[in-house]
Amino acid sequence: MGNCNGWVTSLKGEDATITGRVRIGNEHVNQTECMRRAKTKGAHRAATDISSSTTLLIWGGLPVNVVSDPDREYSRKLIKADDRRRDGDHVHVVDEAGFASLLRRQPAHCLRLTKARRTVVVERPEGQGILGGPLKIRKPTTREGNALTVDLSKLDAATEAHEKTLRALERHLHGHDIRVHAPLNTAPRFDVGWANGSRVFVGEVKSLSATDQDQQIRLGIGQLLDYQQQLLPQKVTPVLILERKPRDQRWRDLCHRLRIVVTYAPKFPDV
Repeated sequence: MGNCNGWVTSLKGEDATITGRVRIGNEHVNQTECMRRAKTKGAHRAATDISSSTTLLIWGGLPVNVVSDPDREYSRKLIKADDRRRDGDHVHVVDEAGFASLLRRQPAHCLRLTKARRTVVVERPEGQGILGGPLKIRKPTTREGNALTVDLSKLDAATEAHEKTLRALERHLHGHDIRVHAPLNTAPRFDVGWANGSRVFVGEVKSLSATDQDQQIRLGIGQLLDYQQQLLPQKVTPVLILERKPRDQRWRDLCHRLRIVVTYAPKFPDV
C-alpha cells in the first residue's frame, strides 16, 4: 500500500479533503463542521478540494463501494487519490467510521482502491465495523501490601496471566501472518480480534491462575455469546482463549455445542 502500513494513526499534520456526506454516530455532519473538527484534532489543513498537497481523503457515506461516475465530485476525488497512489504518492483514504475513530484519537483503516477503466472500487477490510486498530497489550502491575493485599495480589496474578496469554497468542498468530486487533470503538469490548480470509474472530481471554477455573470459563462463554448477539447480523466466530488447557472436558464439549472455538496456551490448538 505504497508508503502506508494499512493504518492512519492520527489526524495530526494531515492535509485532509472531505467528500460525500459524513455521518458521525447517528448525526450527519456537514463538510464545514467536519473540517473544523479535523483541525481541532491537529489536521494541518482541511478542505473540500483535493490538491497535490492532500494526504488524507475522508470518504463520506456512499451507498456502494463501486464509484463509476467520474463527473461527480466524490468520484473525481477518489480517482485522483487512486492516480496519486499509482504515481507513488500515497494518499490515505478513510471512510466515515474511520474519520470518527481518528476524531477520538484512535487509528483507522486506510482503505484500498482498485481501478478498472472508469470505475474505482473501495475495498472494505475484513472485520469492517468490528476490528479496530492494532492491539496494545498492557504491562501487568504490582501492588504493595495493605489491608487488601490478598485480594489485590490475586487480581494482579490474574492480570499478569491474562496479558501473558495475550502476548503468546499474538506471537502465535503473527507466525501465521495474522494481525491482532482491538475492538472498534463502536463494537463490543472483546479482548482481541483478528481476520483470516473472510472469517472474523472475536476472542475473550481468561486466566485460570489464582481464580476459580469453572467460574472464569463460565464467564468467558457468557461474554462471547453476548458479543456474538450484539454483532448480528454480521457473522463472527467466538473464541475462548485460556491460559492453559481446562481440566474438565465438559467445557470443551459445551463450547463445541455452542460453536465457540476453545483454545489455550502455549500452542493454541484450532486457531
